[in-house]
Parts: sequence; C-alpha cells; structure tokens
Amino acid sequence: MMLESSIERALVRELRVIDPRILVLKFTVRGQAGFHDRLILLPGAIALYVELKRPGETPRKLQTYRNGQIGRLGFTTAVVDSREAIDGFMAFVRKVLG
Repeated sequence: MMLESSIERALVRELRVIDPRILVLKFTVRGQAGFHDRLILLPGAIALYVELKRPGETPRKLQTYRNGQIGRLGFTTAVVDSREAIDGFMAFVRKVLG
C-alpha cells in the first residue's frame, strides 16, 4: 500500500516534468483547519487545490466542507489517493495547459 507521502512525492515530481514553471506549494492556513495539502499554480493564473490521502482513506468532514467551499468559489479541487488518481490528475493538468 502506498503512503500519503509517496503519493505526494509522485504528484510533485510528475507535475514538474509536465512544466517546470508549475509551482507546487505546501498549503497551510494558520488558525484554520481542513484546507488542502497542496496549492498548485499553473501558468495562465490557474490555481488547483489538492488533498492527498492514502489509498482507501477518505477526507474528514471538515476537509469535505472546505473542498466544497473552495469549489463553490470556482476553484478546481481534487482528492488524490492512488496511482490511478495521479494519472487522472496529470491528464487533467495536461488538458488545462493545452
């Protein structure tokens, strides 16, 4: 079984291969819980919020709430919890970048 840290490293590595200009930031909001693990900034002023989980693990209630809160503002959010999810996310990023 993959650890969350392994999924995170693979995601970061693959994003940097797609385009070295992509910024992959560890996302922390002081005094606020439940926000995503990574903020990914793509060329063209595109912000993606990613929550990382181990395979089979689901977001906590507060994380699900934050996901909806950010999504309602028009930002793209994703939960990445497996190799397949990384592949799907990479396909999405490639499509967005054209």
